[in-house]
Amino acid sequence: MVFHLTLKDLYKFVFEEIYKAYEECRLNCELAMKQNTEKIFINNVFSFEWEMQPYFELAEIFQYRIHVLTVENRHGSENSHGITKEQILKMAEKFKVKLF
Repeated sequence: MVFHLTLKDLYKFVFEEIYKAYEECRLNCELAMKQNTEKIFINNVFSFEWEMQPYFELAEIFQYRIHVLTVENRHGSENSHGITKEQILKMAEKFKVKLF
C-alpha cells in the first residue's frame, strides 16, 4: 500500500505558537552567523520593522550585510497557513516599504 502525504498532512499552522517559529528562525540565523556562513537566507513573513530588528542587530554584531526581498502574490494563490483574506488585508494596510 502506498500513502501520498501532502504538505497539509505534515504541517499545521497554530497562530498561538508562532513565537516559537520566530525564535527558532532567529537562533538558526545566529548560529549560521557564528559559523561564518557566507550567505544566509531567511524565509519568513515580516510585516513590521520590529520583526526584522533582531536580524539587523545580529548583522551588526557579526558584520553581515542585509538585503530584504519582498515577494508579492502576483499569482493570486492562497496561503498555506489558513489566514483569512481579511487578516491579510489588515497586514497589508500596516506593511511599510523602505526604498532608501
